[in-house]
Amino acid sequence: MFIYFNHYYYYYYPILSISLTMLFYNICINIFYMNHVIVEHIKIIIRFVMNYLKTFFQQSFQHHHNHHHQSYRNRQKQQQQQQQQDFLFQSISNYRNNRLKCK
Repeated sequence: MFIYFNHYYYYYYPILSISLTMLFYNICINIFYMNHVIVEHIKIIIRFVMNYLKTFFQQSFQHHHNHHHQSYRNRQKQQQQQQQQDFLFQSISNYRNNRLKCK
């Protein structure tokens, strides 16, 4: 009986061990993933709440964040203008080159 049991135990052991480790990893990953998802949701909710509050307490928020946002916006504007100029210049030069080729 003991030998019989051992034989079956050794026969099934790899399958058992693999399935158990898979289960363990699966559970771990699920926990971590759920944790991650929950954190992301909390972040999003906080963002919404902050935006909602911002409409009411704009002045206090503005005082704190004004400088950073202003500089960021200015940078963005400059970048956009630069991109537009680059695009314009590129298109003009392309047009000129094409015209020259055609002649």
